[in-house]
Amino acid sequence: MTPEEIWKRVLAFSIQFPDWAKPMTESRAGDLIQREELSIESKPLDASYIEFLKKQIELEPRGPEWTEILRRRMFALEPHVGKEITTLLLLSEGRSLTIKADIEGGVLISIEEN
Repeated sequence: MTPEEIWKRVLAFSIQFPDWAKPMTESRAGDLIQREELSIESKPLDASYIEFLKKQIELEPRGPEWTEILRRRMFALEPHVGKEITTLLLLSEGRSLTIKADIEGGVLISIEEN
């Protein structure tokens, strides 16, 4: 699947983009990638990543707020182990929005803004 096809499918999820990211939704994926405002990666979700998250939650290395972020991430991803997961990262002026989806299955898994 091309970046344009992936981007169109993600936009079809009707995500409530933060104000800073809304202008990006009017751009083509290729243009965003060229400006280094978008990266797209698709790969199978390995169970070892869930185990890594569990260990990090247990260790709580960055405090309770980060642990809660990891906990939400783990619960969102766990049902999708073994499936092809696409991660889109939008970047602008020091802000980021990470979108994880099962594009083929038409499932939006998670959105994290930093």
